[in-house]
Amino acid sequence: MTNLRPLALVPILLVALACEQKLSPEAQAAQDMAKSADQRVAMLEKELADIKAAKEGRSLLNWIADIRVGGPSPFRREDWSKQGSVQDVLKFFTDWKFDWLDVPGLISQATTVYEYPLMDREPFAAWTDGRATLLGDAAHPMYPMGSNGAAQAILDADAIAQALVAEPDVHKALERYEAERRPATANVVLANRQSGPERVMKLADDLAPQGFDDVENVLPYAERLAIADDYKRLAGFDVASVNAG
Repeated sequence: MTNLRPLALVPILLVALACEQKLSPEAQAAQDMAKSADQRVAMLEKELADIKAAKEGRSLLNWIADIRVGGPSPFRREDWSKQGSVQDVLKFFTDWKFDWLDVPGLISQATTVYEYPLMDREPFAAWTDGRATLLGDAAHPMYPMGSNGAAQAILDADAIAQALVAEPDVHKALERYEAERRPATANVVLANRQSGPERVMKLADDLAPQGFDDVENVLPYAERLAIADDYKRLAGFDVASVNAG
């Protein structure tokens, strides 16, 4: 392929943690997630946990801590098997203690830690070379915001199928497909660098860094809805686009 752009490193670090812990009823039932603008931690209970352990309120948990590190990325390549340490992530969550969940307590008991850097690439100048073209992640690797890793690949598949049906000449069909999808996906790649629809969390944190009791007083529903609707239109899955497709 031609005109491939260099890798753009993403300043986000994902650390997966595994531990066994007795949970409060609230945490056990809710599978709670705590978030801030630059960090988040999610708890996922294994669906097939040992029945006896589950009855005792003890389960093997996978923890994912999502951290925006800022500045130059420490990563030089995608890597899904690099081991990290508890201290790499614990320092970001030392004060995340709630009456229903002790985040640093759970993190401290992790037995295995892995680092998963999230990366994208600059939008490509071209996808097609003769009778070959790109589709999905190969065409537009992006931050995983708004479920668009899968959604944009599905839209690519629909567009290339429609182009091949409408245009008997393969070269022209691929040109038609690229002309439709490359600009659209480039916009999504760039929007996802600003957190996509999750931008509302960053805005709320910027507007009320000391916290708030009611988000409506910080970022009204109408503004939050407008951000979500704008992103849906950009990504091509607003109601009008879906109905038209």
